[in-house]
Amino acid sequence: MKKIKIVATIGPKTSSVNFIKKLGNAGVDIFRLNGSHNTLNWHLDIIKRIKKCFVNKPILFDVPGRKVRTKNINSDIKIIKNKIYNISNFPGDINITNQIFFNLIKKNQIIYADDGTLSFKVISINLKKKFSSIKALNDGYLKNSKGINIPGSDYKGSKLNKRDYEYLSFAKKSGVDFIGISFVESAKHINTIKKYIGNNPKIVSKIESMLGIKNLIEITDNSDCLMIDRGDLSIETLDNSIALSQKKIINTSNKFCKPVIIATELLNNMILNRFPTRSEVSDIGNSVIDGASALMLSGETATGLFPLESVKTMKTIIEDTEKAIEIKNFNLKNNELSSPSAEAIDLLCKNTGVSKVIAITRSGFAARALSLRNLNVPIIAVSDDKRNSKSFNILPGVNGIFYTKKFKKTNLDFFKKVLEFLYDQKHIVIKDKILVTAVAYPTSGNRMNLIQIHSVKDLKRLLNWREI
Repeated sequence: MKKIKIVATIGPKTSSVNFIKKLGNAGVDIFRLNGSHNTLNWHLDIIKRIKKCFVNKPILFDVPGRKVRTKNINSDIKIIKNKIYNISNFPGDINITNQIFFNLIKKNQIIYADDGTLSFKVISINLKKKFSSIKALNDGYLKNSKGINIPGSDYKGSKLNKRDYEYLSFAKKSGVDFIGISFVESAKHINTIKKYIGNNPKIVSKIESMLGIKNLIEITDNSDCLMIDRGDLSIETLDNSIALSQKKIINTSNKFCKPVIIATELLNNMILNRFPTRSEVSDIGNSVIDGASALMLSGETATGLFPLESVKTMKTIIEDTEKAIEIKNFNLKNNELSSPSAEAIDLLCKNTGVSKVIAITRSGFAARALSLRNLNVPIIAVSDDKRNSKSFNILPGVNGIFYTKKFKKTNLDFFKKVLEFLYDQKHIVIKDKILVTAVAYPTSGNRMNLIQIHSVKDLKRLLNWREI
């Protein structure tokens, strides 16, 4: 049983219905779309395909945000060391997406492109014309939609531009479950977005800069989830500090009981090769040990030669690591998710032969509280709220399931109907011994105040469930 989740980016290589199905069946828990590439119509089409293939698997849509990227590059630009290039937001040698770039750079400053593979020195700046001359410090090729990094830059506050609103509106209307926000640097930035989109989609704050690290506590407290974007973070800070930054972010997210995704170059070698490097295997294993909630594949599944093999490899490494270690519990002291019922369920799972826990929950409190206990059995979290149920799937050890009929909280009979639904959908089988938890009497003021243990074989016989 794999607890840690796999996020896979859909791109040209994997956008067909057939391939989406293959990825989901191979072990992908969350599908990601990168809004910096392709058109919104293309993304809408892919969203429809994913929803058609998998009812319960969530979609993460990364909005371009503040990140400066190259644009309008139809064929790769050959970059030659010591050659001077003009960079602007109008036709020139190198075109960029965000004119704030010219306010952030300084003369003689070193800037980077394409995750640090290319470096340039700023020679001159014309703020009025939004134009700059830069000198290449190494040879290479510059592609379209590649990020440009300005280490130490401050994007100043929470102001959203026209493109931000366009992409946020798209994310909300298209029904994605999570949105990834680039270069989050303050709680104010997050709350500005929340005011516009409401409670859905859930916000994944991407930590990619020194300010993000500096304001990590307030960002974590106001986010639904964190993402460690190691590509930009390593450039914006220092390459030799990325391991420490990663551990700091994971520890902080765990302290606040928030999920955290690790991204960038987890299986980079498998973009072109069938097998991972030893360091990649070690990296994934250590990420699991450190307390990551999910691991993300980018180019590996979007454009790589071995997308299915990448997913299967990551799944195997995660499973082997989880079998070999005891995943640490979260520190739940003085946390709202510190539930005596969850603690009791943990003990029951360890001592009664329970094979699955069924949490009947609308808000997801039970899903979150039980996930934090790191139970030794799968958690099936059932909700009558479709978006909530899908969002549960980012939680380690949790399988979120949407129940199509509205819950009747005070009627114990509906629990039977939910269990029959799970049996019909093969989420529970004859051999299972299940623990069921729910809020049976909400007026009592308790959460998870009902706990039952059943043999599925007995339930089938007593309730006359049909054969499947």
